[in-house]
Amino acid sequence: MANAQPWPQFLMNSFLSATQASATEESVYYGPYMRLLYHMFSVDGPFEIIPQFHIPIAPRESIDIVTMFTVELNKHPVLFIEVKPPASLRLDSKRQEADRQMRDRFRDLRPDVVTPSLPGISAFGTYLSFYRYDKATNSVTPPAIAADLNIMTDVAPKSRWDCDLLDATGATRFREVINEVKAMCAHLNGKWYLPRSKLFLSNPSRLCSLRNPQTCGGGKRKSSPCPWRYIISSLSAPI
Repeated sequence: MANAQPWPQFLMNSFLSATQASATEESVYYGPYMRLLYHMFSVDGPFEIIPQFHIPIAPRESIDIVTMFTVELNKHPVLFIEVKPPASLRLDSKRQEADRQMRDRFRDLRPDVVTPSLPGISAFGTYLSFYRYDKATNSVTPPAIAADLNIMTDVAPKSRWDCDLLDATGATRFREVINEVKAMCAHLNGKWYLPRSKLFLSNPSRLCSLRNPQTCGGGKRKSSPCPWRYIISSLSAPI
């Protein structure tokens, strides 16, 4: 019996089409990653997917557009992905550049982070490297490797991008990150956060009644479903 695909067919088609189209053009992956993120976070939930394109001001031989997809909850970043073409993965300079851009992005987003940590993913095509900013320690992992002026140090080893999104192990690891993001968003500082209503529930035990579509607060019967039911389920439901 053939192994089950790690993603629905429409996502597999998108990524396989991008892989076959070009190994040197990152733009072919914009659509697949947008579809993947909306598949994971839904189009009608509280999360927004923000594509961002940055063109460096410094003159270079070629223009290197930095492409990021940031997932936001109530205008606060909770996850971001940087996309690069797969052909660049073999080049030390391109991995070093991607590593630096990831760390710069954490610096830029740090003031707006409200979750205990902020995951970031560097993608060369479908090959992923997982980063994380920890708010309590103000640190980023994996730790940076210092460059040497004379020795050709590999500051961003290729082995860091050891996760292929299109195989079972890579898909599982990606889903674990998304589930962690949703869990952090659902519970902030011991309170349940409902971004659309800007309401904080200081007593999480009320969720048992709010999850019941026919009751709301104190177990009183209501004739219509609780208005907060969808928001809570969209934040806390597993993938």
